[in-house]
Amino acid sequence: MKYFIAFFVFFSSCKQTTDESTKSIIDAICCTDNEDIYGSWGMCATSSNNKMIQYNVCQTVHFNTNGTGNVGNETLALESFIWDLKKGVLKIINNKLDSNSLFLDTIYSTYFRQDSIGMSLMISNKKTQSTFYLGK
Repeated sequence: MKYFIAFFVFFSSCKQTTDESTKSIIDAICCTDNEDIYGSWGMCATSSNNKMIQYNVCQTVHFNTNGTGNVGNETLALESFIWDLKKGVLKIINNKLDSNSLFLDTIYSTYFRQDSIGMSLMISNKKTQSTFYLGK
């Protein structure tokens, strides 16, 4: 009986360790601490070097829950990327097979705003002096 109790205690302690390590692995691969970014966003304006550009046809930016995303229009994805957002810092890595690169492989700051019209997201990079204005 002593051996059974010792085995049960040992097995129970191993199981708790496994659950904790699994949780830390899941936390490490989670791509965001702000779930507001998930989904499709319309992007109708950008600015670069103090010049605002308004698009006649808005592009759609998709941020998937698995840390992937793409930019395109209703029928065609033009660019795909991998992303990670934590504490307002958005890291984007482009899929090198894509010929278009709207988002550079760099770090951006983000600003979310919710109002009566909907949610807006501003993605900017001071180094490149570029800002992307998205809404949903």
